[in-house]
Amino acid sequence: MTLYLADAPAVEYWRRADPSAKTRARAATPFGQDRETPPFSASDLAALEEAGVGWLSEPIHLLAPDASSRRRCKRTKLHVCSHRLPERSFVKLSSRVMVASPVLTCLSIAPSTPFPLLVEFLYELCGRYRLPDGRGGDAVELPPATTVAGIERFADKARGVRGAADVKRALRYACDNSLSPMETDIAETMVFDPRMGGLGLEKPQLNPRFEVTRKNRRALPQSAYLPDLFWPRANISVEYDSDKHHRGDRKASEDAIRRNGIEHLGTRVVTLTWGQARNYYEFERVALLVASALGKKFGPGWDAWANRRIELHRLLVQR
Repeated sequence: MTLYLADAPAVEYWRRADPSAKTRARAATPFGQDRETPPFSASDLAALEEAGVGWLSEPIHLLAPDASSRRRCKRTKLHVCSHRLPERSFVKLSSRVMVASPVLTCLSIAPSTPFPLLVEFLYELCGRYRLPDGRGGDAVELPPATTVAGIERFADKARGVRGAADVKRALRYACDNSLSPMETDIAETMVFDPRMGGLGLEKPQLNPRFEVTRKNRRALPQSAYLPDLFWPRANISVEYDSDKHHRGDRKASEDAIRRNGIEHLGTRVVTLTWGQARNYYEFERVALLVASALGKKFGPGWDAWANRRIELHRLLVQR
């Protein structure tokens, strides 16, 4: 029997695996088109060790094309998906083990994941970091597993599949190229609809590359600068300076040089420190500077939604 890993094990896998090291492949027989699907047996889990993923946490969530595969087993949880899934829905780990692709993983967790955390996971997969130990752990650098556009194309093809509509909605707030969990949470909090606890700002570009022209090379020490969050329409950026670990004068000097470089290239810079980010009222003051630059007007419901903003900030930024 072929094991199709989905949900929590797929999240765990993609938080640890380098996406560039695996070749995406369809199952030999397209999912849901098997002539015969034998009942799952606990002995089938030996295939996980053979595929090099015996470290996945239990229970192992598996996708099955019909209920005939169900069998009581404390080590597994089976989910039935009767839809024919789009091509490239799985990555082949071995002859007997497939893992949901990054985009299918998003769909599989969407129905059971709080919406802000679903959006947060989209940022992570589309960004250049992963959280191998979950939201409370340290980030490691990895290339993007997918893109916002790639997830959208897949969700369109998977229309009717459970989770597709949730993911399509979440994509309204997701951005590519985040370099850290804090960049993700700052951006998400700023772009969420005010009714959901956000500020309703347009989506920024995350870490776009500002090339230094020849005439500026003498004044600037770097060949390019990457502002953390950049809104091109207002030509304003938010630079997050993490002083969480008190890295001293050298870090402060590097941050100042970086800010000066971006400003020299003609972009207004607003600085947000770790301490400011953690304090909701200080965070909101910085966010309102960006809102003002964008000409954002807040309606009469702004004050009524204050508690929602505090709750969202606590969930994301204060974690």
